[in-house]
Amino acid sequence: MRKHIYLDLKNRLKTILGADEQPLFRHFDLWNQNVAFIEQETPFEVPACFIEFEPITWHIVGEGLQRGTLRIRLHVVTADYMQTADYSPYEQEALAYLDMLDRVSECLHMFEPHGCSPLRREESVTNHNHARFVDSMEVFSTEITLIIPDPQTQDSAGCAPACERTCKSTKKVAIHSTFVLIFVVLLHPGNLPTVRQSNPEDGGRGRHRAERVPGAGFQIFIFPSFFPNRHRI
Repeated sequence: MRKHIYLDLKNRLKTILGADEQPLFRHFDLWNQNVAFIEQETPFEVPACFIEFEPITWHIVGEGLQRGTLRIRLHVVTADYMQTADYSPYEQEALAYLDMLDRVSECLHMFEPHGCSPLRREESVTNHNHARFVDSMEVFSTEITLIIPDPQTQDSAGCAPACERTCKSTKKVAIHSTFVLIFVVLLHPGNLPTVRQSNPEDGGRGRHRAERVPGAGFQIFIFPSFFPNRHRI
């Protein structure tokens, strides 16, 4: 489930384009304290986006049904130019990463990853204590509902709970059909009231009328709405 959510988020964020009409983020990955251990980290290009899944507390809302709230923390990592003072000629360029955070929020607002409700932003964390890289965070939340089949409750046909009700209904239909067929064979000897369709050319307007047709032995009448012909045994 989290794998699909991660891939959906990554593909969605790739739609944010930079000035060169290429994806704005040069690197995506799962968060692993990448900035704290930058000397030990495999080099990556910036701006980069790391996705962190916070712990999920699950609640049981039914048999095999669980629901939880997932908080997703996006780490937007940019280089620190340290030129944000009002007298700096690079002030606008150095503050551009703040606009980047707004674009991330606009991109993911009400976006629905795999199996999730629409994303809603809950928190924005501006990094005011950094060195070479700035780790700014945007936090979103979503609701997840999971159906978990229990293999121990499979029936004799090998059906999981999700399809068990369908299998039982199919069996009931088959049993009922058998009883109806036997009932008709045993209780309709001799002359059998049957239904014939009048000829529309004789003024019957295509309506059905009942007649009693003599015959010997047993007969089975099957309604025309299900089968087109009357069968005789």
